[in-house]
Amino acid sequence: MENMPVGLFKSLVNKSRDEIEQTFIQQESRLKVSELKTYLYAALDLQSFFESFMAKRMPQALDQEKVDTFFIKKLCHVNTTLFAPRDMPIPGMLHPNLQRYVIMFFDYEYAHSSLLNDFSKRFMNQHRQFNPPPPKTSVPLDKALSDMSLDTQTFSTMSSGALSRHYRKLARKHHPDKGGDAKQFVSLHQAYESLVERLKITKGSTQPERH
Repeated sequence: MENMPVGLFKSLVNKSRDEIEQTFIQQESRLKVSELKTYLYAALDLQSFFESFMAKRMPQALDQEKVDTFFIKKLCHVNTTLFAPRDMPIPGMLHPNLQRYVIMFFDYEYAHSSLLNDFSKRFMNQHRQFNPPPPKTSVPLDKALSDMSLDTQTFSTMSSGALSRHYRKLARKHHPDKGGDAKQFVSLHQAYESLVERLKITKGSTQPERH
């Protein structure tokens, strides 16, 4: 909010905390499902915890365990700053007005970004032994499963959330910044995107399951 034009918040002047909270809830209800996690990443300024050039434009390329830790840290800080102990149904509990943000953050994925493919292309173009990756195409199912270290039976029972968590583990292992193979990293990402699309078709929904 500190970086936003003051005029955007004129309607909140002289409003009570509850009125301000309801205004944000109304605004948040207009966000697309694909925007919820990215919105919270920006709203809590989680990028400030990272020095990577991708922190601002592509949070999904960061170490997600660290992102999750910093999210909890910032949300708890907001909890103790905005709400007094007497406001809590149970001492030490997250205030009900903030509990929805936990669901937003952990049940949904980041908005799509092309930065990963752009980064991979630049990285490989700097190394002559690699050829630039071809334009994005649909990856055959057997290759996508192989690249993601999955079998048909396991994939058929996975939710989009489970698939995403599996992808994160592999991405951390093969990320070029951590010494991984760039070509394998790109193949992994393309396989993941292909499997996500297949899940959308077979499950008949674009929303990850809630746990």
